[in-house]
Amino acid sequence: MSKQELGEVVVIDDDESVLESMEIYLEMKGCTVRKSNDADGCLALFQAQPPDVAIIDIGLKDPTKDGIWLLKRLRAEYPDIPVIVLSGYSELEVGVRSMRLGAFDFLEKPAMPQYMFEVVKRSIEVGRVQQANRRLSAAMRTEPVEMVGSTAAVRKMRDLLEQQADKNCRVLLRGDIGSGKALAARFLHDRSPRRLKPFLVANCRLDDPDAVRELLFGSAGGVEKLPGSGESVAYDYRPGLLEQADGGSLYLDEVSDLPLEIQQELVVALVRGRFQRVGGGEAVGIDCRVFSGTTKDPQLLIDEGAFHKDLFDRLNVVSIDIPPLDARRDDIPELCHHFTTLLHQKSNLPKREFSRDALETLTSMHWPGNVKQLRNVVEKLLLNGLNDDVPVTAGEINLSDEGSIADAGTAMSEQYWKLSLREARNEFERQYLIGQINRCSGNISTAAKLVGMERSALHRKLKGLNVSTKAKSGFRIATARIGKS
Repeated sequence: MSKQELGEVVVIDDDESVLESMEIYLEMKGCTVRKSNDADGCLALFQAQPPDVAIIDIGLKDPTKDGIWLLKRLRAEYPDIPVIVLSGYSELEVGVRSMRLGAFDFLEKPAMPQYMFEVVKRSIEVGRVQQANRRLSAAMRTEPVEMVGSTAAVRKMRDLLEQQADKNCRVLLRGDIGSGKALAARFLHDRSPRRLKPFLVANCRLDDPDAVRELLFGSAGGVEKLPGSGESVAYDYRPGLLEQADGGSLYLDEVSDLPLEIQQELVVALVRGRFQRVGGGEAVGIDCRVFSGTTKDPQLLIDEGAFHKDLFDRLNVVSIDIPPLDARRDDIPELCHHFTTLLHQKSNLPKREFSRDALETLTSMHWPGNVKQLRNVVEKLLLNGLNDDVPVTAGEINLSDEGSIADAGTAMSEQYWKLSLREARNEFERQYLIGQINRCSGNISTAAKLVGMERSALHRKLKGLNVSTKAKSGFRIATARIGKS
């Protein structure tokens, strides 16, 4: 595992030998490590670049800026970054207090290296999810939640969403990557009686089942007997997303990727309407509406034993399909205008119009990344382009960057210059017809009228040019490989 794959750790201890040994071990495990021996040094490291997690020694020598003082500062200024505290046996009471102040965990010195690494790895996973969830929630609060488009596919989807918005049933949203499932979930929430309560997103694709379990159900903390007195002190708990979404809505992103054991636990929680935090404690009632999304076919996963049918039945009270962009190409001009306006308001990017040839090029492209991919293309064009008064042209669209050149019906590439005249002519016809067919969402009859051919003649032409159509998400797209005739 590379450093970039795991994360960055800031380590604070006034014992140089401890710093050195922790640095060596964590770097060997794939972490990037920065270190300091006092609180001021730690704050400077955070200000330069906040890490993924911090490990701080409670017993720092400066009594005015000890580990507890530093923990309070970090929790106040960087609430989404987990802090792990180190404490000796004689400082156990202080370690317990640190948990009550919001520390992610505490380790007794000397910490066992492998256990320390497992705690670090789990804290990075949980911290990143919390940060991503906060960013997503903030973005969705500031952007107007609209399902932009006027095609029949979008009107049908929007009607279904509006019909279910004010109900309290669970909804399963099915669609390709980037098609807008999370936005549809937010659309439902914002039009429901729960709209003034939280809307949270759970990333179900985490590799570590323990991290997923704590993400959803939270942690009960624990109880520790203080040395000498026999008194017991409880750690503060950490609420999971099911608890944080109380009164509001929770969206389970890619729910079919949940580990099987977590699927079963979620079924039990939904059936009973309550759950226990990790570690036990009192039962917590569930009062949130659950939306879920998947790019996969749940029935196939059930047949393969990769998805619990009980969970599918609980989540699939209502199922709504989110159409791919290739099935709603006529929405592309409206979406381009929407994204341009949005990016101008949010990021002060130029508010450029799109020329007719640019819109025709975008409409003819194949969009495997759907609406999300289109937004990225629009943002790139605005970032790299000219001022507000100059429209976007087809020449500015770098099709190869989007992986669409083989399937889209594209502008001439360098490969054409290597072909004979006959081959180049065939290639032009191939790409032209692919583009026109895809503009018509794979409807050969419509495409034939558009290009001025009989339907049977178009079929013969496509066969001669090695163009085929294939089914994708309920519609068809045309594809061919360059160089074949």
